[in-house]
Amino acid sequence: MNLIKKIPLALKNIFTEPHSTIRYYLFVKLNYDKIFENKFKKKYKILNWFLNANGSDKMYPPQYHDLENLINVVRKIKPKLVLELGGGYSTIAIAYALSENLKSFGIEGKLYSYDQSLEYLELTKKMLPNELKKFVTLKYSKLKKGTINDIDVSLFEDLEPLNYDLVYEDRYDLVNSAPIAGDILFLYKKTNNLPSIVVDGKWKTVYFLKKELNQFYNISISKIFKRANFIKK
Repeated sequence: MNLIKKIPLALKNIFTEPHSTIRYYLFVKLNYDKIFENKFKKKYKILNWFLNANGSDKMYPPQYHDLENLINVVRKIKPKLVLELGGGYSTIAIAYALSENLKSFGIEGKLYSYDQSLEYLELTKKMLPNELKKFVTLKYSKLKKGTINDIDVSLFEDLEPLNYDLVYEDRYDLVNSAPIAGDILFLYKKTNNLPSIVVDGKWKTVYFLKKELNQFYNISISKIFKRANFIKK
């Protein structure tokens, strides 16, 4: 396809699918991942924890813009108890932010990281730097199908209902039968506590949470970066 033919198609895509088109040009054409990686390296000086880590060749590659968002949220709200649903590089980022909160504010934060894959849980365990291990407890749990407010959802079977200050939702769902993650509402019904929330790329979950809990949060949604922050008011 020559350049003249490409221009109308690009313009059409910008109008019909603006966020996907912008994301494509940023990350495919302009290699923004590398730009974010370099920025991350200069700002945090912990890139060695994400590159060539033990078992990292079997992990999904790190998205540095998402890792920085997690670090920023943890540093901002200063949680004592964090729940991660789906571990990996994000586990390192959250644990790092908790370690920085301890240094800066004397706040001893703890991360409970659940995964539905034993293999991925072990890979996360291998990658976790020794200096961050004290901040993290790794847990395995299967998923199950449930119903919340007449909506089919997926839930971690063995999720401990604690008063979490922050929840990071980044796991696989039961895509065909229950594509919505219902753990936040499950926890709310059990504890009457609402945490701040970060959701990575699960739009049905994002809009479900927005519908059910909108009044409790300041919500920022980025369709370009495929994430949503629900910061408790």
